[in-house]
Amino acid sequence: KETLPYNTPTGYLASTTGNITGVYDMSGCSEEYMAAYSENASNCSNNTGDCSGFTLDELMKYDAYLDKYQDATIKSYSKRILGDATGEMGPFYSYYDKDSTKRWHNAWYADISYFVYSTSPWFLRGGFYTNGVLAGQFDFDARLGTTDTLVGTRLVLAN
Repeated sequence: KETLPYNTPTGYLASTTGNITGVYDMSGCSEEYMAAYSENASNCSNNTGDCSGFTLDELMKYDAYLDKYQDATIKSYSKRILGDATGEMGPFYSYYDKDSTKRWHNAWYADISYFVYSTSPWFLRGGFYTNGVLAGQFDFDARLGTTDTLVGTRLVLAN
């Protein structure tokens, strides 16, 4: 595999816009946390109620910037919030992959698709590189919300 600098004619092709101003690395490098979570989180050791490291006061302070799902389960795809991909990418299917592991997939390129639920309350996007062809721009997953060297975040500016 070859890594090229972003600021070259070939590097620009890795951008969503095909130029230097686009968003890079949209598919299958590391998963990235989203500002979306399930309010019915359980088994959190930091006693914040959501496993993210935010205090309950901080979650309330930033409420306008977070998508919250009430009573979510791993199969809550109907509880979508417009723009979060859970409604736009359905229907969803569960089947055995070539490695004999049963996974949920979306109808858009069959990327992995898991909804947030009590023990994995924070949404992730993008897919981890070890998921191979199952990771992609349309991948979404659920995790605990704790720090992880394999999971990042992405700042996107929009006007």
